[in-house]
Order: sequence, then structure tokens, then C-alpha cells
Amino acid sequence: GGNADGDGNPTYGNNFGGVHERYFPVSNACGQFGKVYHQERCEISYLSGSESGVDMTCPFDMTLLVEGTPHPNQDYLQNEFGVPPPLQCRPKENGRDYAGYWDGYDGEFVKKVAYPSTLGKVDVRGCCYWGRGALRTNGLCNFGKI
Repeated sequence: GGNADGDGNPTYGNNFGGVHERYFPVSNACGQFGKVYHQERCEISYLSGSESGVDMTCPFDMTLLVEGTPHPNQDYLQNEFGVPPPLQCRPKENGRDYAGYWDGYDGEFVKKVAYPSTLGKVDVRGCCYWGRGALRTNGLCNFGKI
């Protein structure tokens, strides 16, 4: 994809939400590809045609503090090439507490900058429901089913 639309606004040039294929918002932990992980809901009906079901949604918690585990080689890679920070979520400390972004060209984590994700989020409050790993489990619905 291109780097800007006709009005000069940034466009998202790859599937990972990088603006100009360079800047990657840390707030992508809140959702990507049109999914808002902390807003998903699900109900499972055990009887075909039943109007009532069981709510399988994981409870949403805005106060969670979670940081992903970095790759075992992160110290080496960070010194040699620069690697993005692990995904994280945390409550906001104040009104100007922003998540920032990862600069993929310079290998730098720019903190405390209001840089929006593809969903428009600039913080990571309540964004603890990202998914990684073999199952790619993410969102309140999928975590609730586990």
C-alpha cells in the first residue's frame, strides 16, 4: 500500500498497523484487523433454537497490569538490531499517559506519545486480551471459552 491518501493522511501500509510501514502503535495490543479484543462478547446456546444461552465472555477488567514475555534472545537482538517491546496493558496513570509507538526503522520505543492504533486507541488501559501463540487466542470471548 501507499504511504498517504490524497489528503496527506497516513495510510496503513501493512497488516500489522504500521504507519508508513515504519511506526507501530503499542496500543495495537487493544485489537487489530477490525477486532476490538476487549469489546467482544459471546453466548453459547446448547439447545438448537434456544433463545437463552450461557454467556462465555471473560469478565473485562480495566485495572489489569500485564506485560508479555520477551523472546529469550531479546537482550542479544536488542543490542544488535533493536526489537519491539513486549505487548502490555496497564491502567492509565493520568490523562496524558499514552502507550507510544515502536519505530521499526530506528529500532526505538518512543514512549508517552499519543500515537493512535488502527482502532484510534492511544493507551493500553483494559487491553490485556491480545492473542499470540499457536492457538492465536484473543478477545474476551475466546479467553472466556478456555
